[in-house]
Amino acid sequence: RSEFRGLLPGEFSEAKIGFGFWSGTWLPTSGLNDRNEEDPGKYVDIRACSFLVDTQYPLRTEPLPPNEPDYIADNDTWEIVQCKPFLDAANTHILARTLWVPELEIIPEKFRRKWGQHCLIQRKRV
Repeated sequence: RSEFRGLLPGEFSEAKIGFGFWSGTWLPTSGLNDRNEEDPGKYVDIRACSFLVDTQYPLRTEPLPPNEPDYIADNDTWEIVQCKPFLDAANTHILARTLWVPELEIIPEKFRRKWGQHCLIQRKRV
């Protein structure tokens, strides 16, 4: 369990149930709510995971909480499948977050977007 305390993704009913377009998505589903409240039933032991999505922010220097290790850096257990840039909103100026400005050298560093990486990682086979 990480520091996140919101609602994790869940499963919707089969689309064949109900009527209309996207019929499965509007039916009541156990473990989902419209208040973003945590559902403890959605957690699994990390040892049961073959894949994991983790995020790294290189500019953040504060220590990570013990229940949120840097899985991407754990090369003994995990291998990177693919990474994509992910905006580091905490270190990006509000103008760079609200206006699209090309990545040009003439833009002062203070107003440039800062990036982390969002990675899909896979457990190494033993």
